[in-house]
Amino acid sequence: MPNHHTFVGHKIKGIRESKNLSIEEVAERSGLSLEQITSIETDQNLPSLGPLIKIARALGVRLGTFMDDNDELGPVITRASEREQNSSISFSNGATDARKHMDYHPLAQQKAGRHMEPFIIDINPEEAPQFQLSDHEGEEFIYVMQGEIEIVYGKETYTLKEGDSIFYDSIVKHHVHGAPGKNLGGLYDMAGRPLPNRTYPAETGSTGYTLSERTLGDWLEHWAETTPDKEYIVYSDRDLRFTWSQFNERVDNLAKGLIAIGVKKGSNVGIWATNVPDWLTFLYATAKIGAVLVTVNTNYKQNELEYLCKDSDMHTLCITDGTWDCNYVDMTYTMLPELKTCQRGHLNSERFPHLKNVVYIGMEKYRGMFNTAELLLLGQNIEDESLLEMKRNVTCHDVCNMQYTSGTTGFPKGVMLTHFNIANDGYFTGENMGFTQDDKLCVCVPLFHCFGVVLATMNCLTHGCTEVMVEKFDPLVVLASVHKERCTALYGVPTMFIAELNHPMFSMFDVSCLRTGIMAGSLCPVELMKQVSEKMFMTITSVYGLTESSPGMTQTCLNDSFEQRCTTVGRDYPFVEVKVLDPETGEECPVGMQGEMCCRGFNVMKGYYKNPEATAEVIDKNGFLHSGDLGIKDENGFYRITGRIKDMIIRGGENIYPREIEEFLYHMPGIRDVQVAAVPSKKYGEAVGAFIILDEGVTMQPEDVQEFCRGKIARYKIPKYVFFIDQFPLTGSGKIQKFKLKEMSLELCKQQGIEVI
Repeated sequence: MPNHHTFVGHKIKGIRESKNLSIEEVAERSGLSLEQITSIETDQNLPSLGPLIKIARALGVRLGTFMDDNDELGPVITRASEREQNSSISFSNGATDARKHMDYHPLAQQKAGRHMEPFIIDINPEEAPQFQLSDHEGEEFIYVMQGEIEIVYGKETYTLKEGDSIFYDSIVKHHVHGAPGKNLGGLYDMAGRPLPNRTYPAETGSTGYTLSERTLGDWLEHWAETTPDKEYIVYSDRDLRFTWSQFNERVDNLAKGLIAIGVKKGSNVGIWATNVPDWLTFLYATAKIGAVLVTVNTNYKQNELEYLCKDSDMHTLCITDGTWDCNYVDMTYTMLPELKTCQRGHLNSERFPHLKNVVYIGMEKYRGMFNTAELLLLGQNIEDESLLEMKRNVTCHDVCNMQYTSGTTGFPKGVMLTHFNIANDGYFTGENMGFTQDDKLCVCVPLFHCFGVVLATMNCLTHGCTEVMVEKFDPLVVLASVHKERCTALYGVPTMFIAELNHPMFSMFDVSCLRTGIMAGSLCPVELMKQVSEKMFMTITSVYGLTESSPGMTQTCLNDSFEQRCTTVGRDYPFVEVKVLDPETGEECPVGMQGEMCCRGFNVMKGYYKNPEATAEVIDKNGFLHSGDLGIKDENGFYRITGRIKDMIIRGGENIYPREIEEFLYHMPGIRDVQVAAVPSKKYGEAVGAFIILDEGVTMQPEDVQEFCRGKIARYKIPKYVFFIDQFPLTGSGKIQKFKLKEMSLELCKQQGIEVI
């Protein structure tokens, strides 16, 4: 919609000059400041209605003269079909440095000598929670056509919903704005497109917002029946497309193939792959038969793979070739040498007694392994009744996904998530971003992580929209996919958005189709948020939580101010009770006081696999999940994360537990003691730092430590910075102060001439 607020300043200046009045004289007559009038005339400031009325009086003209004074003496008709094509006038909220607050669409713009100004008004989201009251001559009549507005009038505040109206004298100080936390009348996204007519955030218990008891298979079949020919999964770079019905058929065949090789309800099926086309096929196939899909981090190395397979009692492992520095096939044969001699489906490993099958995701054939083509063929020859029987025994409270995380303490643990957990978490994530069936989400975040499998996939699954997949993050493929498929949403961690914005070919792609998305994983820089909003047309939201909370417990929403979306992690999810608890007493902290972020609700995991002790450590007797993160709740219900109780390092969205690396480095000859702590990083938020005390007489270089780790632990866990020190900072009771190590790291880098990236 064209915006001609500049027309107003130009008109005021022209009238003033025609009357031979100086800016100083107009300022004196109107009671406004010289600076304010100057900024209005030079279009530096978007004026509010109050100052305009004062200027009109000072110049001896009607307000309509500034709007569009014409010579039409007869009736003036404004057609609804033409209204949005006409020029609009924008006003600020009254502050001298304010941004656009309202768009006024004139309903009598061709009428000469008019003495009232009727408008259709779009109330835009406020950029700041504060606003400035204003008063002026005249009267105002407001009728709410859509949404919900709030009017502060003197000492009173009134809320008006659709169909309500108000009439008041404008001499009393007042302000009109969207009702806080509600759908604003005329709410638009960053590209000027109207948002769906709903409330943000989704309201607990309101119509249409209920907890679903559908399983993942139920959801898939719902859309396969409702919108069979609509595209669900698209790989734009290879023009691979599946409609809902096509994909559901493939899932059923793969599910029957898994049944044929002995997978049953409760079986743990591992998947070690990037976002390949059949990743999601395995997700839904296992879900339909009541098996559990265990996601394996694509960066894992030999030791980590073996730990996960053993700890999870894995029955079937599904793999691809690997990544550029990791050959999954070779590592699997190293772990299971028996594969090369045993019959497929009859693996008998002494070290991994539960593991019976390895499946290669692709067409290639490897000794001892099935491939997906063979599983699909097996499935086509299994009776449908076998699958139907297993589906009937699956409930929404069964575990369907297990992700390994370090949690708050110790080595990685299997987080058991149910259909109920992740489907509902994904649903409300999408609701808070206004998702509909018409949306297309570009998925370039990894599926093995909650970001991909829940916030992305479960969002699309529950809203019936399209997933445009990127197999492995590449900014060029992302931009091309958004451009070609006209994606409306995009997710990523800050480093991903930086890579996209800074790509030399960025300007070649049309990304104006984007409207929203999620930036998560680490603190989102304000400047980056601004660039994404301006250059990628996105109203970015943030989700806070952890794997154990499926993962979302709070989220910012479309109608939250820019400041709120930059500096907070939003408000509670529907049906989730978030509290800031005192770590010492367990009592709820008052507003503004720091405590531990905790939540209770549908999103809390079923527990850690085979680890009730660890489960009891993080879920208290009242059912609250303890995050280990410190936060503050403000007076408006928004949460800010202020620190961590636990030692977790978060590097670009990857959770890294120091103890795991410490235990590994203890095996390196020459190291007497080691502590691992975060080092602040401009690029990743945090990087891994190793603080090492060497055995007497031993000399070592940082490169020696890094080489010892290479190929044995995931790349992102290898210490970026290695410091050799004589002692650790201790408390009075002798406990190591890890937070001081973080502080020391920057000074040590400075002393050694190391640039912190």
